[in-house]
Amino acid sequence: MRNKYMKAKDHGAKQKMRQAWKSWLIYVAVRRTKLQMQTTAVEFRQRSILCLWWSKWKQQLGQAHMNHAFYATAVKHRASSLQLQ
Repeated sequence: MRNKYMKAKDHGAKQKMRQAWKSWLIYVAVRRTKLQMQTTAVEFRQRSILCLWWSKWKQQLGQAHMNHAFYATAVKHRASSLQLQ
């Protein structure tokens, strides 16, 4: 009877250890997945922000080129106006 009790106790301990190990493996897999998802989200956010600011920079550069062209036209107009006077 004692032998059966010891075997049952060992079996119960092994089952608990096996269940704990399975739970640990699931926990590690979920944690790894969440980390990958978070990394992907951060990379996407960085790319989105970079794209936004790149677009804004290009827009401002185009505006600066246009302002420069308008200024050059104004200077030419002023010069021709002064020559006519």
